[in-house]
Amino acid sequence: MNDMRRLAALLAVPVAVLLGGCPAGTSDDGASETGTEASGDGDGDPTGDGDGDGDGDPATGDGDGDPSGDGDGDPSGDGDGDMTGDGDGDMTGDGDGDGDMTGDGDMTGDGDGDMTGDGDGDGDMTGDGDGDMTGDGDGDANACMGNDEWEPNDLAETASALAWDGVNSDASLHIEPFLCANEDDWFLIPTSELDYEFYGLHLDAIAMGSSWCGQGCMQPWLPAAPENTITIEVHDAESLMLLNTQTSEQGRINIGGDGEVYANDLLVHVYGPPEATFAYDLYVQIRSYDGEDECEC
Repeated sequence: MNDMRRLAALLAVPVAVLLGGCPAGTSDDGASETGTEASGDGDGDPTGDGDGDGDGDPATGDGDGDPSGDGDGDPSGDGDGDMTGDGDGDMTGDGDGDGDMTGDGDMTGDGDGDMTGDGDGDGDMTGDGDGDMTGDGDGDANACMGNDEWEPNDLAETASALAWDGVNSDASLHIEPFLCANEDDWFLIPTSELDYEFYGLHLDAIAMGSSWCGQGCMQPWLPAAPENTITIEVHDAESLMLLNTQTSEQGRINIGGDGEVYANDLLVHVYGPPEATFAYDLYVQIRSYDGEDECEC
């Protein structure tokens, strides 16, 4: 009877105890190992993807802990590491990659790609679109706001071609340009159109505030000063040879000459010092006869 009881007690002892092991599901120190048997991948999570992130995305296996499969650690799926989905990585969502919220690529929001915010794309911040930093819109580098209809004519190569107002025994023209600071005006005079036997040049320039005859005839005049100074040169248009020149500090030019040298087209060059900025009248006359150009009071 006692032998039967001892046999029953031995049969009740778990096989694992007899073998010296631990119960299934525990370690030697009692810690749990839930899931390792089910996955079989040895990474400590039950996903079966072997990446150890425990994100439950066995289809991705990318190890970043989200189910997108792009490996960047966010669930947007664009691979840039932010949540915007635009792929540029700057968190703004505008897709231009510049780190601001404007969407134009520079931070100004005007869409022209420069940092000025004026929308003209020339980068000079003036808003006139000509790229010369002056804001006058004429494309040359002087800051003159009163430029005229003959611009741009700062070079002999870009001289403005003028037309005669009338032609008979003489040919004459009159224009009213504007001289800007640090600017040159060039004009082409079509003398070769004329068929004269004698060529006499009479050229007058009068700065605004002065007059034809001036102080000597009790007419308006200007004092000698840099801001009233004007220089005019007359060149042969083909050879650029200088034929005549004059400078006045009182804004009043009177040039005369005659001969075959004035039978060809002429270039008239007008300029002044940096202080000189004014409107002026320019009169050009070619006479077929010899005569004086006098002022009568």
